[in-house]
Amino acid sequence: MSQDTSIQTYSGVLFDVINPTTDMVNITDIAHALSQVNRFTGHTMLPYSVAEHSVHVANLLPDVYKLEGLLHDASEAYIADMATPVKQLTGMFNYRLIENDIQNVCYDAFEIRTTEFSHCAVKHYDRVMLKVEALSLMKQPLLGAWVPLIESIHLPVHPIPRCWSSIYAEERFLNLFDRLYKNVVR
Repeated sequence: MSQDTSIQTYSGVLFDVINPTTDMVNITDIAHALSQVNRFTGHTMLPYSVAEHSVHVANLLPDVYKLEGLLHDASEAYIADMATPVKQLTGMFNYRLIENDIQNVCYDAFEIRTTEFSHCAVKHYDRVMLKVEALSLMKQPLLGAWVPLIESIHLPVHPIPRCWSSIYAEERFLNLFDRLYKNVVR
């Protein structure tokens, strides 16, 4: 007996979370889902989406890494966001593998070739935004297991999270994607 490991996406595609392929990846599905997934498992003072977070991360990066930055959490459109302390548990090893596979398929779908350097740049600005978001959106921003990840982050100038509506976050995400994807060197 075969287990169905597919989810139905916003656009009606069946996305197999165990065996994803690039033809299952749709930027509209990614933008729509991420605009409705909240950062910090929803424990911010106002709803704040992964889509808005991704736009801010992309805008902090040099042009050559912006598309990778915009899509750095694309896998969360298909398997949701999970709190880092839970994701890092030993028992979550298979989840991390699935997440990594989906993320790589998403990058492949949009011809993004990551490098160790680009990954480090994206991860740095992802953490910059984590600190900005924690300080701006949490009632007690300096609590939690993720604090060591952001203690040493220096914040010269940074975007302030605006807590966009899901509709606006989706629109901004897609507009930035359209602008960046047209400029990808293939």
